[in-house]
Amino acid sequence: MLTELEPRRRHTAVDPVALIQDSEEKVGPAFHLLEGPLYESHQFIRRYHDPAIRAQVQARLAEFAAEGATRIQTRIWSIAPAAENTTTWGSFPPSAQEIINLAQYAADVVATPTPSGRRLELWVVLLWLHCSAYTISVGGTFGACGYTWAQLTGLVAQTYTAVATVPNIARVDLEGEVAITASPNQEQFLIDLWPGFRTTMLAAGIMPGVYYIAGQGETIFDPWTDPLYRVLDGHGSMFYVYRSHKFFTDNGMVPPTRVDFSGYVAPLAPLVSHTVAEWQARVLADAVAVFPGVGVGLAETFYPLDPAHARSQAKAFGVLGQSVHVCTWPASMEGGASVYLGPPYTWQSYFVPRYRQWWRGR
Repeated sequence: MLTELEPRRRHTAVDPVALIQDSEEKVGPAFHLLEGPLYESHQFIRRYHDPAIRAQVQARLAEFAAEGATRIQTRIWSIAPAAENTTTWGSFPPSAQEIINLAQYAADVVATPTPSGRRLELWVVLLWLHCSAYTISVGGTFGACGYTWAQLTGLVAQTYTAVATVPNIARVDLEGEVAITASPNQEQFLIDLWPGFRTTMLAAGIMPGVYYIAGQGETIFDPWTDPLYRVLDGHGSMFYVYRSHKFFTDNGMVPPTRVDFSGYVAPLAPLVSHTVAEWQARVLADAVAVFPGVGVGLAETFYPLDPAHARSQAKAFGVLGQSVHVCTWPASMEGGASVYLGPPYTWQSYFVPRYRQWWRGR
């Protein structure tokens, strides 16, 4: 991020290896609100039982699919107990109605017609604010509501366990923009919660994950010699990504099967001598070099204002020798301020030629 800020069905268990066979390009939006600033009170999951809200979301999903999206990423920020939550942000833990809403939304995502005939995938990202903000600690309590560590992590477990009951979700992330050593309490959060989260998601037939944060701005093009890890020499953009991914195995945990990360260049780290396409291609090339044979992607970035920029980015990605995943906000900050972008979208431009031909020919 760039700012601070009930009947239940079980899935049929699947072979965990099958979950990671996702080598095709996957592109699409980060979609959790219908309008307005990216982090404000227009989120729709908590209101999805409203027929008018659902109809608007279904129409937007149809637009995304028609323009080539193959995956929808939806964020859920958990902020406060349902009885105290007067916002459109998610409750902590989610209410029964919110889980019913999420199940209806997930069903609508996969039911959305696509030009290829293949159903859209839904990727849910869990994020933690206010009462659930584990990075905040005061006087031995955590979050903004005075929880003990055991209380807060117990409510996180209730949250992900409830989400795992929802059919039609392909992937759930326990956290976004993981940056080990840079976020307070994050190491303990992952040690205490990742193993149970991973087990719960795999049992539900869902890919468990987190995503990381890549280096920003022109500095990623500078020569880099890492003080600890030779594999990072010349690949400075992966400084936090590599350390964060390695943290799992260093602590006896199975790491995520993919290495995805957010990637931004403006307004916090504007480019001077390179284009956005060159920057993104360099970050992804660094990831391919540091994590050979592992799926990589941009889990969070902004959509280019100019469709030609998307095409140039796709061309740059195509020389990497493997497919990548790209998830963008349906918004841009190229001018330094958040601007919501309506359709048309050109997500199919991100496919390398062999997949673009497949997409058109279906």
